[in-house]
Amino acid sequence: RKDSLLSKTWKKEMLRQAKMSWQQKQREAVKNRVPGAVLEMRIDTTHPLGFGQENKVYVLKRNKRVFELTNKVHNVGIFPANAHIAGYLNKKNAEFFANTAAITVERLGKGKIILFADDLNFRFFWRATTGLFLNAILFGSLM
Repeated sequence: RKDSLLSKTWKKEMLRQAKMSWQQKQREAVKNRVPGAVLEMRIDTTHPLGFGQENKVYVLKRNKRVFELTNKVHNVGIFPANAHIAGYLNKKNAEFFANTAAITVERLGKGKIILFADDLNFRFFWRATTGLFLNAILFGSLM
């Protein structure tokens, strides 16, 4: 059985990291952090989660959690190719976020799972995203 390309890439990366000194690992971790970048998220306003929302909102990204775009789920919130608006985000991470999903809805049996990549109510500072969370509560049965 041949290893997949992803598996080979992962093994190569693990080997590279295993050879790094502690200091190199620390520098790499800091360089690849997402300590607080503002990204543009496009909203599907035709979906119940997007009801009453603008077609784009700005979110504070404090991690690298996103979802892959796929037709197996409904992608309600998407980071476009040039999503970076403000804050620190290196080129590698900007490419990582390009064309990924931040909010998805998928079926599981007779129910649905709503996935948010971030805390939309973080410190209740970003008011535009609070409506998305409320829509999940209010319109969950309509999806």
